[in-house]
Amino acid sequence: MEKHHSCLTTRAVIEFFQENYPEEMVRLFEGLGSEIDALPDPLEFLTEVNNWVSSDVVLRMFENAKKISGDDDVVYKIGYESAARKKFSYIQRILLFAYKNPRRSLKRAQAINDKFNRTKSVEVVQTTRDSAVIRLHWFKNIPTSRDFCRFNQGIYRGFPTVWNLPPAQVIETKCFFDGDEYCEYHTKWEMKFSWRKKLAEIFIPWQALRFSIEEMEQDKEKLRQNLDEVHNLYIQLQEKNLELEQKNIKLRENSELLRQSLQEVNNLNIQLQEANLKLGERNIQLKEKINQLECLQETGTTILSIINPEELFQVTLRMLVNFGQLDRAGIFLLDEKSQFLHFAYAVGVGEQMLQKLKNYQIPLYKVDNLIARVAMTGQSVLVDDVAQSKLNPNNPILQLFRPKTFIAAPLTVRSKVKGVLLADRVASDSKITASDKDFVVSFANQIAIALDNANLFRQIELSERRYREVWENALVGIWMLDELGIIRSVNQRMQEICGYADQTGRHMYDFFDPDNQKQLQHIITQNREGRAIQEELEITSRNRGQVAVLMSSVPNIDENGLYLGSDIMFIDISEKRSMEKQLHQAQKMEAIGTLAGGIAHDFNNVLMAVMAYTEDAMQDVPDDSVLRYKLGRALQSGRRAADLVKQILTFSRPQKHERQPIRLSPIVTESLKMLRATLPSTIIIQQEVDHNTDAILGDATQMHQVLLNLCTNSAHAMRDKGGILKIALKNTHLDEAAAAKWQNAAAGSYVQLTVKDNGVGMDRQIQERIFEPFYTTKKPGEGTGMGLSVVHGIVKAHGGDISLESSPGQGTTFRLLFPVYISSEREVTAEPVEVTKIPRGRERILFVDDETTLMEIVKLMLERLGYEVVAKSSSLEALETFKSQPDAFDLIIADQTMPHITGVALAHEINRIRPDLPFILCTGMIDSSKLEPEKAASIRQVLTKPVSLNELARVVRHTLDTKSVSLH
Repeated sequence: MEKHHSCLTTRAVIEFFQENYPEEMVRLFEGLGSEIDALPDPLEFLTEVNNWVSSDVVLRMFENAKKISGDDDVVYKIGYESAARKKFSYIQRILLFAYKNPRRSLKRAQAINDKFNRTKSVEVVQTTRDSAVIRLHWFKNIPTSRDFCRFNQGIYRGFPTVWNLPPAQVIETKCFFDGDEYCEYHTKWEMKFSWRKKLAEIFIPWQALRFSIEEMEQDKEKLRQNLDEVHNLYIQLQEKNLELEQKNIKLRENSELLRQSLQEVNNLNIQLQEANLKLGERNIQLKEKINQLECLQETGTTILSIINPEELFQVTLRMLVNFGQLDRAGIFLLDEKSQFLHFAYAVGVGEQMLQKLKNYQIPLYKVDNLIARVAMTGQSVLVDDVAQSKLNPNNPILQLFRPKTFIAAPLTVRSKVKGVLLADRVASDSKITASDKDFVVSFANQIAIALDNANLFRQIELSERRYREVWENALVGIWMLDELGIIRSVNQRMQEICGYADQTGRHMYDFFDPDNQKQLQHIITQNREGRAIQEELEITSRNRGQVAVLMSSVPNIDENGLYLGSDIMFIDISEKRSMEKQLHQAQKMEAIGTLAGGIAHDFNNVLMAVMAYTEDAMQDVPDDSVLRYKLGRALQSGRRAADLVKQILTFSRPQKHERQPIRLSPIVTESLKMLRATLPSTIIIQQEVDHNTDAILGDATQMHQVLLNLCTNSAHAMRDKGGILKIALKNTHLDEAAAAKWQNAAAGSYVQLTVKDNGVGMDRQIQERIFEPFYTTKKPGEGTGMGLSVVHGIVKAHGGDISLESSPGQGTTFRLLFPVYISSEREVTAEPVEVTKIPRGRERILFVDDETTLMEIVKLMLERLGYEVVAKSSSLEALETFKSQPDAFDLIIADQTMPHITGVALAHEINRIRPDLPFILCTGMIDSSKLEPEKAASIRQVLTKPVSLNELARVVRHTLDTKSVSLH
């Protein structure tokens, strides 16, 4: 705000309205401008004569006065009342009374005007004992109006009343606002001699002085209140931030300076009473002190909101130069690491000088340098006259700036010097007083505190930014709860875990089911007792259901032991739980597989004996007899039992079957023909088979088994009401996005087999266990629970993948993927055709099996084929027999699992004696690929029990007819 008028003018208007229009005070202040509207108390500001306002404010107030009063000449009356009713300030009254009468006072009109008005200059053209001619020269660059002219006419009319004379007669002969160069007033007043008036001239000034002192006391009280408010602000700042305690100490030191200054003001008032002649000088000193204190106060308020060092230096140094009436000011900052003082900023200096100072630095150890010495000692230095001082005239700073007088003050905070403040005056007649020095030192302290405050704020801001980054990017979810369990803060990861973005303000129980709420209540109870707790529980997510989390809850306890809330971290362990579940499932499957393998071995031995005796008995029964039919049915059941054992072994001991390029379309067609004969007529089979599908590398028998098991499972789901069984076969290609929807499939080309029914369907719990072996929803006697687990194992062994879609009442869809086989070197083959003719022979065979029943029936079967057989139930006995007659045998057939010596070990021993002798190994569970090469050198074939007569005859004849070629 520009300073054109002392608030003495606005005070005259306000007091006039307080006496004549008190109910219109609010309207008087309307539209005075944003600077006045922003004041907390415009009335207090506009009645304080030490405050200044712009001409625009006074013009608006005059306009408001005319509108409210309805009197276009009310400004004239206000001017008259301000003089006639002694509404001058105490300083004006003292000055006026000091000159005894109107004539003498008017001669000093310009001096009085300059103290309270900057819109015009006053020229006293002529004065007599009872008249005067006055000219007002208005400044053209300052807004004015005729109201200013009328206001001054009113003042000059009431001017004589100050000395208890009648009002003056004022005649305006020229007016600036009518186009003249100035306003000219011809004033005349009565001036009669009277002893009474002479005495009044002596005593009235003392009365005026008393009134003035009372007003000064009131002003002093207001100033004291303002200083108290400043002090309270510093105290509040101390309570808010303990780290700023040291700065508050400095501020309290400044408050002490304020108190001392107030004491000086009080002393000046006492001196004013003792010596009237020194009043003017003391008031000037007081005004300077107040200005300095206002500067310090304004500086302290302003710098609290500035954290940028360059902006801070710019604002503070300009305020220092303006309020301190200095020419230039600059700052050197201390680098504690290098122990050098570096030039930081300056005002009042040209751009060229700033460039020269840009890289200027002073080593701290250079004690002959005044700036370095101030930084080292922490003591300010005042140089009254640089030319007369003992400073080195060749110093670059002195040569560059050539100051007349300057002061160097340390920037000290918490007893540490942060830099040095320099301020100077360059005029030849200028000087820096002790009062100026105190002001600059206090200002330096303010700057030091502000600089430290800015550094602290930057550190806090950086710390908060780092904390926020850690908070938002943490891989664990975090809640901050208050003592009632209300969520006060939540990070991004926790929003992802819960699936809710708006968690703040909600209770923690909103995210847990009743069972987990009880567990959570126990955790918070432990927190209230000051214990940190870590437990696993499940949180309810909007889009994921129940999510397993590891919860770590740490209590917040204040110094009085009061529970303030908890900080809780959540780690999503749902994937870990899933992996643990899969591991448990794998361990369970491995245990089941081990058990199944052992059972299958023993069962195969028994089953082979039953099937062999049945086949042997059928050889002795006529083809058309009922007994042969019954034996055939028994043999068929045995074969079904053998298939079941093979399924168990496929699941328990996944083996490498001989795979070759095959097409699935003929296998699907053939399987569906067989299915149609076995399924009820209520089930309709629909097929969408593409006969041009690509080949896969697989085992045709296992593909038959996969399709039959899936279709049988679908038929069972539709057994009550019937339905549609749909089988589809096609080529498909998966890109990265499509492959991601499958569990184990990668991007590439596949043959897709789909089996779909509209049966009863499955819920989610059944789907989770559907591929487990022995798990079935069928009634006892309707299924073994092995079908889908075998399908799953075969598909995985072929490098494929399987998916399941089902819901209760909506049917079930299985989709199977098999990788396409791409090769030009191998032909796509069909299923092997079973040989029906039974080959025979006359060679001599040594057969070894620890199962006596099995040994007897196999011996009988081979003898029926024309072979000469020596059967042994002990592997040790068989080895001794062979050693005694090594050239007496053409072939050896032995079981793998036998006491003392296994089949593989027996083959190894025989091979050492006679390497050319072929060896057939029989087993209920072994994979030939796992045989040790050095021990299986003479093993030509591996037969998996149970073995039919046709298969036994074919393998024996083939082995005898083949030259010496082993499995390895």
